[in-house]
Amino acid sequence: MANEGVNKLFDQVRSDMNNIMKRAPMAIGRIAINFMEENFEKGGFQAYEGGGIVKWLPRKHDDGSGRGILIGKQSGRLMKSGTIFKADEKSVIVGVPDDIAEYGRIHNDGGTVHPKVTDKMRKFAWFKFKETKDESWKWLALTKKNVLDIKIPKRQFLGNSPELTRRIAVFFLDSFKRSLRNNTTFK
Repeated sequence: MANEGVNKLFDQVRSDMNNIMKRAPMAIGRIAINFMEENFEKGGFQAYEGGGIVKWLPRKHDDGSGRGILIGKQSGRLMKSGTIFKADEKSVIVGVPDDIAEYGRIHNDGGTVHPKVTDKMRKFAWFKFKETKDESWKWLALTKKNVLDIKIPKRQFLGNSPELTRRIAVFFLDSFKRSLRNNTTFK
């Protein structure tokens, strides 16, 4: 008789675990996206278990408007762009859409961008110089270069992290505990 109850419990837990494994890829993807958004809100990458953070370098030219790095007064589009591209029983792929992938990559990994200096850019630089009296705008307007070399520091917001791994493990552990609690008479 006791074996019958244990077998029933194991069958129910096995069924629950199969259901957990079916929904786990999407749940893991959501955990990763939430992790990415938290990194934006904290202004750094949670590279250590327990949420220890590697802060992003401040911007060189901050106009004092209270803008956050990569969030700014702009749309915050990169922060809100986390997408689950693939979620199956073998893998979960999370990233940002193609239309901002290059922008996201250069900020996540760091690197150099090479924008062309256009007449429109020069006019804007003159306008900003007159408005702010900041000499860097003047030099941009007067530059003889046709292409700039702008170094973007690494401001990682997505990637492997012991903290992210811990959160995924907690998801599985909590799911398993919930299954046991729901299927046993002692709670």
